[in-house]
Amino acid sequence: MLSALREALKGASLEQHSYLVGGSVRDLLMGRPVSDYDLCVEAPGGDLALASHLMAVGLVSKAQKFKKHGIITCKLGSCKLEISQTLKQHQRGEISNEGMFGNLLEDALSRDFTINSLYIRLSDMTLLDPSGRGLEDHHKRMINSIKDPELCLLDDPLRILRALRFVLEKDFIMHPDLYNAIRKLNRRLCEVPVERISEELFRMLRSSAVQTLQLLIDSGALQALSPRLYFSMMRVSEAGVTPYQMFPESAEAWDAIRFLAGMLWILCQSDRELPDSIIDSQGADTYVTAKLKELERCFVISSKTCTTLKELGNAYVYLVSSHPLQTKRLPCILYITDLLKERTGHLVCMLNWELRMSRSKAESILAKVNDLKAAESRLALAAFHLDGNALLPLVSPKDRHYLRILLLLLKLRWMQDPTTSEDSLIGLLPEMMSNNGLNLALHNLHSASSKIQLLWYMQSWMHMGLI
Repeated sequence: MLSALREALKGASLEQHSYLVGGSVRDLLMGRPVSDYDLCVEAPGGDLALASHLMAVGLVSKAQKFKKHGIITCKLGSCKLEISQTLKQHQRGEISNEGMFGNLLEDALSRDFTINSLYIRLSDMTLLDPSGRGLEDHHKRMINSIKDPELCLLDDPLRILRALRFVLEKDFIMHPDLYNAIRKLNRRLCEVPVERISEELFRMLRSSAVQTLQLLIDSGALQALSPRLYFSMMRVSEAGVTPYQMFPESAEAWDAIRFLAGMLWILCQSDRELPDSIIDSQGADTYVTAKLKELERCFVISSKTCTTLKELGNAYVYLVSSHPLQTKRLPCILYITDLLKERTGHLVCMLNWELRMSRSKAESILAKVNDLKAAESRLALAAFHLDGNALLPLVSPKDRHYLRILLLLLKLRWMQDPTTSEDSLIGLLPEMMSNNGLNLALHNLHSASSKIQLLWYMQSWMHMGLI
């Protein structure tokens, strides 16, 4: 891709003024493959001119310019290409490049770290170090600010996380002055939009969850971002449940939901009165929602992921809060496993961590862990095949609003004995339709904001003879 880029620039007016900069230079110097290219052009409006030229020769996709950071992005084959003009001052937030053009030295001196102030001129691949410090710090594998460390971080507090990420990803060390400035100014992270924070954190976590958490704790960044999460994590660690035990380094692919479920569980440990304070579905959902709101101080969580985390959190709260006899007499374990499916393993992890924290309830929690594992195997051998179409001819038109709750109740009956035939299950319909508790069960179904909340009603359904 680099050779194609250089070939496209041959003879162009911008050939001598176009430079690789930033991460692509670091990767080339370290002999690493380059997946994203950052270019800067030392000419007023050079970013637009270069993008237009590359599009005209058919090398890149249609370019987009993002006003919020003043960078043009496009695709160069399978690589991402970002183009900017050299600036007098690199700043965060909404910026306009008008009047901001600067020469190469000004551009270098306004960047964040010395290792990001190296340039490679595309015309002859000459390495340039305008500040005179970038190459030396690169050889030392040192993260150092290009100017006074405190001014560097005050210009954009997100640089706190960027510096930590370079330490993690590149195996660099940090200059003591920069690290001291991070410790002093980490609370300024609260000024940064959560979208930018989340992007940096997830990039770090994909490399190593354990090392990321340790860096965030040691630097004070985690306490600045979420004091509640920080103190909950300290409490958990003191009890012997460390990040290393929760997120062991392995060859497994990064799973954001598993990590966020771990953070959700940690936040729950700030309230050790949990078993006594939650007595119904509304209380459980309010509790879990509040913990997720705290997580959203650090992470942007998609609606789909948030739904999954709510299900995991509500299932965890139910199992930890419930009396042991309740879960033994009801098909709730199979119901939870059927609802969570492949995410059941995350719930098992949460309960295993709980096992380390709650020695007094060890026997009860261990039984639930074993039951969840057994339920996965059990459901893998059998499947519930009845659907609304099978019940439709058997229910009168005036009673068809009961179809959903009838189907659920039959499934719960089946879960207690998966060998029950479909004919036997259908034979239970007249009994269910005449049960005085059916309207209450239907109301429960309609009032629940999610299927997982129905767990809290199963005790009453059992007493009414519905399951």
